[in-house]
Amino acid sequence: MPLSLGHSPWLLALAASAAGALTWWTYRRSATPALSNRRRALLGGLRFGALALVLFLLFEPVWRQISEEETPPSVAVLMDESQSLRVTAAASGSTGTSPSSAAGNPRPAVRRALEGVTGGALAEARLRIFGFSEGPRRLPDAPGRALDSLRFDGSRTNLSAALRRAREQLRGENLRAIVLISDGQYNAGRNPLYQAARSPVPIHTVVVGDTSRRRDVVLRRAEANDLAYTDTRVPVRVGVQSSGGFAGQEVQVSLWDGGERLARRPLTLAEGSATQTVELAFTPQEAGLRRLTASVARLDGEATYRNNTQPVSLRVLEQKRQVLLLGAAPSPGVSAVRRLLEADPAAEVTARVSRGAGRFYGGALPDGLADAFDVAVLAGFPGKAAGAPAARRVSAAVEDGLPALFLMHPQTDLRALQKHFSDVLPARPEQIRSSTVQATFAPTAAGRRHPVLENLQPGSNAPSASGSAWTRLPPLRQSQTRWQLAPDARPLATARVRGMDTGTPLLVTRRRAGQRSGVLLGSGTWRWANLPQALEGASSLWPRLLSNLVQWTSAVENDQPVRVEPASPTFAGGEAVRLTGQVYDSALDPVEDASVEVTLTGESAGAPPNDGDDSKGKRYSFQMQSLGEGRYALDAPALPPGRYEYEATAQKEGQTLGTDQGAFAVGRSRREFRRPRANAALMRQIAGRSGGSFHPAVEAGALPGRVAAAGLAPRVERTPQETPLWERYGSLVAALLLLGAEWVLRRRSGMA
Repeated sequence: MPLSLGHSPWLLALAASAAGALTWWTYRRSATPALSNRRRALLGGLRFGALALVLFLLFEPVWRQISEEETPPSVAVLMDESQSLRVTAAASGSTGTSPSSAAGNPRPAVRRALEGVTGGALAEARLRIFGFSEGPRRLPDAPGRALDSLRFDGSRTNLSAALRRAREQLRGENLRAIVLISDGQYNAGRNPLYQAARSPVPIHTVVVGDTSRRRDVVLRRAEANDLAYTDTRVPVRVGVQSSGGFAGQEVQVSLWDGGERLARRPLTLAEGSATQTVELAFTPQEAGLRRLTASVARLDGEATYRNNTQPVSLRVLEQKRQVLLLGAAPSPGVSAVRRLLEADPAAEVTARVSRGAGRFYGGALPDGLADAFDVAVLAGFPGKAAGAPAARRVSAAVEDGLPALFLMHPQTDLRALQKHFSDVLPARPEQIRSSTVQATFAPTAAGRRHPVLENLQPGSNAPSASGSAWTRLPPLRQSQTRWQLAPDARPLATARVRGMDTGTPLLVTRRRAGQRSGVLLGSGTWRWANLPQALEGASSLWPRLLSNLVQWTSAVENDQPVRVEPASPTFAGGEAVRLTGQVYDSALDPVEDASVEVTLTGESAGAPPNDGDDSKGKRYSFQMQSLGEGRYALDAPALPPGRYEYEATAQKEGQTLGTDQGAFAVGRSRREFRRPRANAALMRQIAGRSGGSFHPAVEAGALPGRVAAAGLAPRVERTPQETPLWERYGSLVAALLLLGAEWVLRRRSGMA
């Protein structure tokens, strides 16, 4: 029933009966003056009506109605407009495919597929058309206008994001199916099969493009170290893959700097699809950012030439870092440190290990220590075999400006360290004890933000520096000697004994008068460099920590108030560009909430023929975001390929704090041309996992029938509506009118 009461209807009937009886008793006989039966019946009716209405309202009556709203079905049509269709779809039927320009015309092939899927049974559905590469963008719902809006210029294809975001944009509609028109090639985002398996509606796929393996030569990769040095041979490893019958042909693999060929080697293409590796090399003569291009010669009949080149960027420095390693005595600890230092391509290590009476394994101490070396790593030095003259000589060099990093070893002579190095290191032995205790490395809150430990935080390529990774490492042996820190020393890590943080410093750094130094007051790091397989996840902690300590200690003190640098010397095409920065005042204290503006200027970097630079003469301005504690970051959108110079200017309260300059490179995106054929297998799997159907482009006309068979019924939404009659003013007014009419009629009849 549409009417419901808040209490039992039987109780209402009983109350109404009582009201009727009361009304009858009131008007059961003629009053004074005498009334006609008709008049008594009218007065009784008015009285009973008022009482019955009040009783009805007291039982909280609610009137219920159900309204129905019909929503017609919607079908989302997603059309791929990435660059890969210029090769895959153009080859499947359009004319004008040109390998030299790498740009055929995919529009005719996509038009045939779109006309097939939008006819027939889908004519009555509401079409919602999107174009997508990295994400979907809404196009006109008319198929013809939507096709004219396609650009086919996307540098990445993210099928998973396109499927998910299209559903999100149509969340309020009666979405019954998704039609995906694509070549099935994706190179960004998650595997679309995961998205298909969770799709609430079937995904019907139409593969556009040639699915056969095409004749092509692809330069898969070009790799070089990020840092190189002048007058030093730099190897560049190039991977080449061929398909479609080029086996046995010889091609030239080259390395270019603008229009200048730096190196080349012939390569005979092999059978199959295996990647062949060629090593090229060049010797840079000047320091700075170098943007090079690796290329493989073009062959007639290739599907595209856009995948025949790859950019290579590296930063060339004047010379390698000169590292002096001084060992207290031959030991596993000294050997492990030496092995890690020599593995650093940016370091040239000179090792000397004490052998007694002031002599060293490896030869005598070099002359001019402060001038000949960038940093001294004291692996337990001075030991008992070092001798006072050698200890004094090294101490004097550190005092003259040689940066020093001291690593505690069991062979360290703490009294010699106290006597000769107290004034030049961040910590000195105050009360010497021979006993040791096992301690775990525990970074401090300030240490996690220090450059030495910052890139070991969660989210980097290394394990967490603040989580359980450090506790998984073997404990160090910490001397129970009491250490006194220098006034300007900064503890980066403390010792944790039996799970309790003792507050005893374990890793300490210092900056004084432009010179840096550090000490690690725990021995046994050689075990960190020889971890069992079970601790493989933490194996990179010690090598990276040692490398960071050496780099930070040997770095030239930068007293610039504004320091901005790119996250990488080169960024891939289509990739966001990230710059990080720091701002300091005249006292080198961090400045927060400054306005840091970065201006990028694109320059012509030069390239081999048919590989021009899109960035020439362009300027971009961005504002860096504050991260707190004087740190700033900029995540700029993808930029055109080329070489860029930047200038950063920091201001606060109308005052200019300083500027900084630098350069980086952006490569041309070629990921869309790595596989010049359609991936029908993936499109079939997407359809199968979502409950949809798969169609080649020539059979797209069958798709509307399959969609209709799966269901295109409109969605009927029934919405219940409740009207509380006891809250309506009209009901109260009606009761008052009935009582008022009775009173007026009684007065006109002469009744009291």
